[in-house]
Amino acid sequence: MAAPPDFSRVNLHRDTVDQFREVLKHFDIAFLIDNSASMAGTPWSEALIALKSLLDPCISQDADGVDVYFFNESHPVHEPTGWLGQKTVESVQNIFHKAQQAESNKALAAARFRDILSPYVNRCETPGNAVKPLILIVITDGKTDNLVPVITDFADRLHAAEAPRHQLGITFFRVGDNDTGRAILEFLDGGLDDRCNRDIVKTTTFDTEEDGVKALSTKGLWNTLLGSVIPGFDEERQVSIEV
Repeated sequence: MAAPPDFSRVNLHRDTVDQFREVLKHFDIAFLIDNSASMAGTPWSEALIALKSLLDPCISQDADGVDVYFFNESHPVHEPTGWLGQKTVESVQNIFHKAQQAESNKALAAARFRDILSPYVNRCETPGNAVKPLILIVITDGKTDNLVPVITDFADRLHAAEAPRHQLGITFFRVGDNDTGRAILEFLDGGLDDRCNRDIVKTTTFDTEEDGVKALSTKGLWNTLLGSVIPGFDEERQVSIEV
């Protein structure tokens, strides 16, 4: 597999949607959706809005199709995996609508992170093994179990393996208005710099409204998709780059 081009200078405020789409096609994309009991009601409705907003560019640019996982549910046949290689928006929405919300408020995020990312990081650690970079988009209210150890472990292992900076990005998309969840996600975004050797986490949420309903602007959408893999993607800059 050919290495992706150097897109480290691509910038949200200076470059174009066509450039962002060109970058995105170099990544595999997976969605991990929180289906714990705390997501009932408004957070679950907002999760579907977020998913619909993000799916179109992901489906169109990821030739392998997107993968879909849930915190508290695995594929009924292929445990502990999710629904892999989904190539239409409709198929992903159908999976979402059939998902069962857990009875417990405990979001088993750390275990699902290990299920999804351990095999991936293992492949990245194999010398000479070219692994397509991955963006994991986690849709949650933020009330998860402790994710710091698992995230720092994966970040440090990728750094030790000298994997490219963009090898793995984790974007937490926050839904609902839970103050505890908001604080947890803000810490994961900004509080891990002194705990691991690379920053692989971005936290985003809705940034506008349409007819009184929370929504994502074009910039908000692309910041969610690329902000975790391009350092400083959402910072104001004066230099753009051809991709």
